Order: sequence, then C-alpha cells, then structure tokens
Amino acid sequence: MDCRPFEITLIGANDIKDVNTFSKMDVYAVVTVSGAGVRKQKLRTPVHKDGGTSPKWNHTLKFTLDDAALVSDRVKIKIKLISDRTFGPTKIGKAVVPAKELLQSEKANGEKPVSYLVVTPKGKTKGSVSFGYKFGEKFSAPLPVQPEAHKKAQEPIMAYPAGHAGSSSAYPPPGVAHPVYQPYPPQPQPGYAYPPQQQPGYGYAPPPQAGYGYPPVVQPGYGYAQKPQKPKKGGGNMALGLGAGLLGGLLIGDMVSDVGDMAAYDGEELDKHIDVKNLLIDMGIYFQVQDDYLDCFGDPETIGKIGTDIEDFKCSWLVVKALELSNEEQKKTLYGNCGNPDPAKVAKVKALYKELDLQGVFAEYERQSYEKLTSSIEAHPSKAVQEVLKSLGKIYKRQK
Repeated sequence: MDCRPFEITLIGANDIKDVNTFSKMDVYAVVTVSGAGVRKQKLRTPVHKDGGTSPKWNHTLKFTLDDAALVSDRVKIKIKLISDRTFGPTKIGKAVVPAKELLQSEKANGEKPVSYLVVTPKGKTKGSVSFGYKFGEKFSAPLPVQPEAHKKAQEPIMAYPAGHAGSSSAYPPPGVAHPVYQPYPPQPQPGYAYPPQQQPGYGYAPPPQAGYGYPPVVQPGYGYAQKPQKPKKGGGNMALGLGAGLLGGLLIGDMVSDVGDMAAYDGEELDKHIDVKNLLIDMGIYFQVQDDYLDCFGDPETIGKIGTDIEDFKCSWLVVKALELSNEEQKKTLYGNCGNPDPAKVAKVKALYKELDLQGVFAEYERQSYEKLTSSIEAHPSKAVQEVLKSLGKIYKRQK
C-alpha cells in the first residue's frame, strides 16, 4: 500500500470560547486522523498555561496517511481544543478539515499557515485555529494485518501512537524502511509567534491574505511567555466563609457551565439544574477546608508553597476548630503565638494543633463530607449532572 507522511504544526487559536468563569483557561489541542476504513491516529500538544482564549503552541505532530484514502477524500483531520481544569478536561470546540483539501491547497499555494473556524459543542462557530502543514513523498509499505475479531466485525483497528509526542503512529510497521524528513525549524524563543527565519522548503510563508478562504488569525502581539506563579498573598484575617464563598463561586461558575453543555447534549433545560447550586457551594467549602489543612500539614514540595496561614493569623478552618476544642489556657497559647513570623511561635501553634488532634478531626470531617456529597450526587435525577459532579473523586484526599 502507498503511504504519505503528514506533518501538522499547531500554531495557536484565536478568540475561542471561554469555558471557564473566573480562572484563565489552560488549553491544549488534540489532533485525530480518521475516516472510513482508515486507521485512527491521535496526538496532542502541550498545555498552554493561562493561554485563555488565544493559546499558542507552535508544536509539530507527525502522522502517516493511507494515500488511496487521502486522494479519495476519506481522511478527516479533527482538531479538538480542550480546557485542562481541576475537575477534568472540558471541550471548547473543534475544527474538522478534509485532508484532501489540504493536499490540493499545498499544491496551489505552497506551505502557508491556514486558519479554520472552531465549532463549539452547541454547533456555533467561535474563534479559529491556525496551523501549518506539510505532506511528504509517497512510499510503499506492507498492508497491516488485522486480528480475526476485527476482520469479522469489519471494524478499523484503533492504533494510537506510542512513545513521545510528535512520533508517527499506526503504520508503516516497525522494521519497514521509511523516508527521513527533516523536522520543522526549532520552536521559537518566547517573543515570536512564528519561526524567525525561512528554511528552504520547510519554513512558513507569511500568513495568507484575504481571499484564501479562511480568516487570518490576528495574533495579540508577538507570542507569549509563561506567566510566573503569583506568591500567596497575606491579607491577614481572611475569613473562612469568604474563602469558601469565592472558591464555591468558582466551582459554581465552571461546573454549572459543564452542566449546561452536558444538558445541551441530552436535550435538557439548564434552568432545571438550579438545585445544584447548594451542592456546589458545599463542594467549594470542602475544597477550601482541604486547602487550610494542607497549608499547615501539607508537604511544601508537593503543594508547591510554604504555608503562612499561622503567621498571617488567617481565620482558617484549623483556627476555628482549635477555638472550638481549646480550654482557656490553650486559647491563650493560640492568641499569643498566631500572627507572628517567629518560627518558634509558629511551632507552638502547630504543637497545639497536634495536641488537639486536628489531623484526626480533619480526617473525620473529610470522610463525612465525601460520603454526604457522593450521596447527594448519586441521588440527583439528571445523569448529565451526575457525570459532571463525579469529578469530586479527583479532589478527595488530595495532597496538593
């Protein structure tokens, strides 16, 4: 059978749907090659942290295409955009591109970046995705052998690429000679959205002018650089209720958005799910209590910070519980040492927490909260809502 190498460089996306309510989206793209009688191949880009509605990747993925399926227009290239979130990935939208259309465009216009509109799960167009691509020369490879079970069912074999991102997949099989193609130019340093100089035969030409059929992606500036993580702010005496309320609001915003998307697929009305609000607030409080506990008892290398709630005298869950369980002498120890950066005073507060067995109190709180929330989720009449809220399991007994 005749095969043809295919390389696609995901440059970025522009003005796509924002599926997060408060936090900035961390976005990655999944590229799938499939079609009737075509082996399915799937690869993904790295995540652009805080990429928001205009993420950038400049990442090259390599595939091998069946030439007969390509010229007969049976190969489709699907580019799916995903928001990477704490409670699981969320679909932003996708662009579906006929591979034959790209082959014909390459012959007519050369290796120029192109842009395709992104369609949201609800069928509306919002934003675009931009990429460069290149087809290699044809080569011959033996026909892949299908297992008997697949022959009977006449189903295509699912073959996902093994190894690292960017490796080709499916076929040719191991041991078959394959033409060697040079990769695209090295990824640019932060500050440039496209490779800085033209390489013979492999570089990108300038973005397509109006008239090519696809709207050019307007790049905001000249690329991006990763944003450094902001240090945890002190702002002493931040009440537990406020912290839990803010986080609960974030959960409501993001997860109700998920409920809305799921309901749209199932033909349900979103206004039937208002009762989810109280459940999400409880989940937000649970998450915040975990955060307060990890600030004191978590491993700094695991959680990525050194907790300062004691030094800042924040009204955390631990302080509230300590006040509930302390006698008058223990309360004096608490008031006399909280809010002071002196390591000796911080150690006294932590020793009091251990004396009051707040680790055991937290473990029991976490167990009861998880059981109560799980019971409420399973009792909800909507399967769509249940599927979204089952992400609770991802934060149960979290360590960071």
